[in-house]
Amino acid sequence: MMSKALHLLLVLVAFLPLSVAAAPSTPPEQAYFVNDYRYEPAGPGDDLDTGHALCGNRCNALSFNYLDYLMAGSWDIRKIASGREISVSLDNPFMKGSCICTVDEYQIKVNERNRPKPK
Repeated sequence: MMSKALHLLLVLVAFLPLSVAAAPSTPPEQAYFVNDYRYEPAGPGDDLDTGHALCGNRCNALSFNYLDYLMAGSWDIRKIASGREISVSLDNPFMKGSCICTVDEYQIKVNERNRPKPK
């Protein structure tokens, strides 16, 4: 009786790495936490205060919804860069210029097999 159980266990252990390797995984996601931002005007007549406020919206739109990663699940979060500057075009019909967003960059890899399913 014990040998059948041992034999079954050995068969399961032998095929376990194949099933883990065959499981699909999602590609890593890039995520940004915005620490600061500034406006670089395109011309001398651009309003610095309005440009700065618009850049606040543009830069904060880069931030991701990190609350998803505070819920129970299986993921790996790695900090890739700290204090990285990303340039985003303001591209507003009334103002031109660039928004310089200072961000911390993270790479998030979610293991879908172990992530709880939404109800």
